[in-house]
Amino acid sequence: MRANDAKRFGSASCRRRGSGRRRADGISFHALSTGEPDAASDAESLMEQAETEFERTGDKVRLFGETVFAASTWDKERRMIIKSERLLEGLNTRFVVTNLDHTPQEFYDDIYAMRGDMENRIKEQQLMLFADRTSCHDFLANQFRLLLSTFAYVLMARLRRDYLQGPARSFARPVSRMGR
Repeated sequence: MRANDAKRFGSASCRRRGSGRRRADGISFHALSTGEPDAASDAESLMEQAETEFERTGDKVRLFGETVFAASTWDKERRMIIKSERLLEGLNTRFVVTNLDHTPQEFYDDIYAMRGDMENRIKEQQLMLFADRTSCHDFLANQFRLLLSTFAYVLMARLRRDYLQGPARSFARPVSRMGR
């Protein structure tokens, strides 16, 4: 792994032993924090500001900030990005720990949210296009099933990219009529 490779780790990976090795190797990382009470107290003013703006306008509000934070198991403080969003359904606050150098909104929108979108595309292929169905006893049969699933996914992605615009693009999902 090259020193400037960025990795995404679960919050458990930020514990002292694992994150120390990544820092020593110069690897960039980001991990969703579980929102410990101490971290939430750092975000209170941002959450109040989002709530106030929502009450004033009635529109969705997204605010970003950052702080330094150290969980009890960490050996030092780390940068934490805070996204506080007030939707019709209520307040939605996220905490992401990172050592990447971006503004909070750039980081959240361009790196963190895109990672989530990639995970959703993988889930689409596995669940909706049956890429997880490799139950045949023969290797070639399983390989062929996966090839068909991948072809269907590439076709869907191409149609989504080339022919759908606006909201229709984000809601387009592959649908299979086959039973499991």
